[in-house]
Amino acid sequence: MHAEENALAALFGQRTHLLSLVVRVQMQCDELSRRMYESEVGGAPAAQLQFVESQRIALRRAAAEIQSTIEDLNRAISLQQEKYMSARRESEKLERLRATELAAWHKQLERRDQAAVDELFLMRLGARSKR
Repeated sequence: MHAEENALAALFGQRTHLLSLVVRVQMQCDELSRRMYESEVGGAPAAQLQFVESQRIALRRAAAEIQSTIEDLNRAISLQQEKYMSARRESEKLERLRATELAAWHKQLERRDQAAVDELFLMRLGARSKR
């Protein structure tokens, strides 16, 4: 169960990292859009505008790839959650079985102890009656 839990935590960590990466890429894309607008207004050369636009396109493509990876991770997380829940149910089932067996063992031990006490009592009673 612990291995499944650790694997699930690792997947969540990867997803968190990728989500923060998407946010950074989108911020860079927004910054490039702002720079491009300022360049257009300022009369920047076409080559500079084309370079900024190609960077923006590359960033959007990178963001789309990261989103795709995040979707794959979400599917992996769902599968891992199912594995974890299954392992947890199995662990709880084993724990209940252990508790039941321990209670049965204690009950059996109490019966043996009581039988021993009863036998001693009967032996003493028999010894007194013979006197």
